[in-house]
Amino acid sequence: MFGYRMIFRSRWGALLWAIGILFTAWRMTPRAEDTPSDAPSEHAHVNPWAKDPPKEG
Repeated sequence: MFGYRMIFRSRWGALLWAIGILFTAWRMTPRAEDTPSDAPSEHAHVNPWAKDPPKEG
């Protein structure tokens, strides 16, 4: 890799690098319409380390 020293030699290079990072984060974040609302999940998380509930009887 060319290293961060080449990017941050100038303010413009640092600004373009930061814009690229922000643009990537903006594009990778799902929109509110794409995320499920309060609908229950098909795959509920189960703690593998939790003890089983006591059996009745």
